[in-house]
Amino acid sequence: MSGYGILRSNGASHLTTSMSC
Repeated sequence: MSGYGILRSNGASHLTTSMSC
């Protein structure tokens, strides 16, 4: 959850980045 703020801005990529984290 390091880039929570960053992926939160994307919204759509949030789900994809969430899996990466």
